[in-house]
Amino acid sequence: MIAVILEIYPTQSGKEAFTALAERLLVMISGHRGLVSIERFQSLMDEHKLLSLSFWLTREDVQQWHRHLQQELSQDPAAKALIRHYRVRTALVERDHAGDHRHIDAYFDHLA
Repeated sequence: MIAVILEIYPTQSGKEAFTALAERLLVMISGHRGLVSIERFQSLMDEHKLLSLSFWLTREDVQQWHRHLQQELSQDPAAKALIRHYRVRTALVERDHAGDHRHIDAYFDHLA
């Protein structure tokens, strides 16, 4: 599984328009092949930063979405003016563990 971490700093005047664009892209990405999940967050430490966290099955799925996104943004030249700065990180998920409150102690015992 691949994690994609996208940090976005929208322009001050473009934050509302960027949020609308992000909603439009969410509809597109939701049906995209290989997408496991996607979330969007507001930074707790920097009120100007937004974060998108998505998980994908394969690198090829990420690359295919990236090409699709480039095509979409190239058709909307105003979209570039909404972003002041961005940073994209991709990471390979080495471990994926889940449980409920009954499993927390066992999880932390395993880490020790």
